Amino acid sequence: MAYGERGVVRLAGNVWSSYSTRDRTLLAIGAVVSYFMFRTVGKALGIPPVPHYQGSLLLNGSPVVTMVLVVMTLVACALISSLIAGVVHFEAGLFCASIGLLALSTRGGPMRYVLMYSSGSGVYTMLATELLLLAACVGIGWYVLLVLRDNEFLRGEPLRDDDPDALPAQGAMALLGQVVLMIFLMLLLAQTDRKAQVVWSVAIASLVSSLAAHSLFPARPSIWFWAAPFIVGVIGYAVAGFGGPPLPGGEVGGALPALARPLPLDYASVGTAGALVGYWTSRKWQHEHETEPHTTGEVEEALEQS
Repeated sequence: MAYGERGVVRLAGNVWSSYSTRDRTLLAIGAVVSYFMFRTVGKALGIPPVPHYQGSLLLNGSPVVTMVLVVMTLVACALISSLIAGVVHFEAGLFCASIGLLALSTRGGPMRYVLMYSSGSGVYTMLATELLLLAACVGIGWYVLLVLRDNEFLRGEPLRDDDPDALPAQGAMALLGQVVLMIFLMLLLAQTDRKAQVVWSVAIASLVSSLAAHSLFPARPSIWFWAAPFIVGVIGYAVAGFGGPPLPGGEVGGALPALARPLPLDYASVGTAGALVGYWTSRKWQHEHETEPHTTGEVEEALEQS
């Protein structure tokens, strides 16, 4: 196994071990519930109308109705999942609801069919618009959790000693750093528009970039981090649009084709979920670093206690 592969495996193991069996179980239950809720809604209401060949929500016959149904289902999933996994993290409900969106993405199929049945480079403008609408849907879900927290129906994220004040400059630096790193990782990972490769590319790129950005700029709240995948997607669609119409066979053209291979649903689902996991993990590692003994006296005291 190459050195880089060993590093990825080690990082995955460290992230996995950062969560207890209880936390992983509750998050998994909430994610499965959300996935089947979205799958049921998509199948019952025909979202998308042609499974595996129509991955864009705005290509639906009633795009307004479709987006309303998506935001209603997402909020419902966030509320139900918060009841299940809210003890793990404040944004656990949003994480599970984002995983639920993946059901619509897998039902929609790869990007190539969206591009094959479109006319001209205007399809990228439509995809960017859809991604912004999905960002608004996720934002509404996050705002609902804030309302629940402010009314003491949901436990907020506990503050720690090294948490800085919520300064816009710190958050903007974290967001910029994450966007740049995620673009670089996507260029390496998203070599085709095959659904499995695209989903894992977005998930890994968003998780690693969020983890690194928060380690360098420990900002809060989490919106500074889960917003990055949406920005990367809009940049990808904009660059692809300037590159002209799609290539034959539904291939993405332009200077950064890897950024435009995922569907908007891919960025909204595993992009949001991966960024949240990176944010949570970085906070946890920093908290563990706080409690570690650093001086000789602290080490001796820890040894005496143990």
